[in-house]
Order: sequence, then structure tokens, then C-alpha cells
Amino acid sequence: MANFLHRDIRSGTTPDAIAVLGLGRFGSAVALELESMGVPVLGVDLDHAPVQAHADLLTKVVVADVSNETAFEQLGIADFDRVIVAISKLDASVLTASLALSAGVPHVWAKASTSAHGKILTQLGVHHVVFPDADTGKRTAHVIGGNLLDYQAYSEDFVILVAHAPAPLLGKPLTDALTSQLHVVALKNPGGRWHHASGHEIPHEGDIIMVTGPADAAERFTRLQ
Repeated sequence: MANFLHRDIRSGTTPDAIAVLGLGRFGSAVALELESMGVPVLGVDLDHAPVQAHADLLTKVVVADVSNETAFEQLGIADFDRVIVAISKLDASVLTASLALSAGVPHVWAKASTSAHGKILTQLGVHHVVFPDADTGKRTAHVIGGNLLDYQAYSEDFVILVAHAPAPLLGKPLTDALTSQLHVVALKNPGGRWHHASGHEIPHEGDIIMVTGPADAAERFTRLQ
């Protein structure tokens, strides 16, 4: 079974198939996006409903309890270079991640539902722990609170935000308005496309800018009037 599944989903033009274990909201979103990128996906879930829903959308789908070592081995999960554990239930998530790590999977991603869940996954040695609910909540708070169009934090000292060009920037070169900490990397005119922004570019009302820099400086920047 393992050899068949492994060979089957790797028979296309893209050899680097990915196993997505758990087809809830997060797992489904990841799996479908990967497929849209041309990456073959093996989707696995304990329940029949999500598996049936993805039957015609993913390269291969299977109903199985991947926290069970026998099922994990039969599916050939250890043969994948990249495995995403998108399981919310704590015990099943931890057991599955442990099996993937013990099998020597080179790159294991795992979804954490809570900080405690994430701590356990980190202690296990999971290579990439993600907090989709918490990250989305923080991002939404910054977008709403800072009147932003988009916000992405990579660390406390570096963020990327998208916002309408504030009034102090309008009609003057970007270099005259921004500090050395902040950089406008791209600009979009109304109805236009994103393009690289030079320091001499002059934004006008309605323009949208993409800014990078420290979180505190970026937050102050969005409040300029």
C-alpha cells in the first residue's frame, strides 16, 4: 500500500509530493493551495466526509488514523520529504508528529491550536510550528487597529505592512518622509499594478504602499495624519 500510494502521487511532473495529515479548515486550505501550485498532495483524515469532499481536488486522499503507527507506516508517510500535521486534537497531533520525526521525515510542519500545544510540538523537535488561529487574530487586530490593508510580522523587529499612503507622504519624494528605519519597497497606483518604489517616487492620494521595518516604527507610521 505504501509503495503504491507513494509512486502514484509522485508520477506527475512534480516529484516533491507533500502529505497533509488532517483536512480541516487549515489542512484543506494548505492542501488546495499546494495543488493549485502544481504540487501533488496526499490528503489524509480520520473522517470520511472531508476525504470525500477532497476526492476530486487532491492527487490522493485516504481515510486513516495517522496517529496509529501501523496506518502511518502503511501510508508510506516516512517516504515524504515534507509532512504537514494539520490535526487540532492534541493527543493525535502529538502522536502523529512524533511518528513523523521518529521516521526521519526531513521537514515536519505542525499546526498548534494553543500555546501549550505549540510548546509540546517544539519540545518534540517539530521543525516548523504554526499558529494559524493566533496569527490570523494578531494580523486582523493590526489591520483593524492601524487602518491597514494588510500586515505580516516576521519578528518583533521586522514587519511588512500595506496601507494607503498617509497624508505627510503625499506630493513629496519618499526619502523626505520616511526614517532610516522604514523602507517603502513597492507602490500601487489606483487601478494600477504593484511596482518597485524608488526613494525619489512621489506618492499621491489613493496610492497604496508596502512598507518594511521595525514593528514599533511601522505602527507609528500608519498613524500619521
